[in-house]
Amino acid sequence: MKDVKELSFDEAMTQLEEKISLLEKEENTDNQALYEEAVALKEHCAELLKKEKEEIKRIAKENNIPLSEIGMTDEDEDSTESSNI
Repeated sequence: MKDVKELSFDEAMTQLEEKISLLEKEENTDNQALYEEAVALKEHCAELLKKEKEEIKRIAKENNIPLSEIGMTDEDEDSTESSNI
């Protein structure tokens, strides 16, 4: 299995969904390890999203496009960091 940091956003989200599904099943006995893996995947996805938002903002600024025209605000960066699993 790849290191979490090497996963694409889609790969990480797929694995995160699988971990959450397993955590929701009561017969699972290794919840702590699964939870820790899920947290690492969630943090990786949040970091990838943050980088993409920064890139979108950079491109918008270079092209004099107001963030409001593309459905973004300066506060958008904070929303990915504060979300919980």
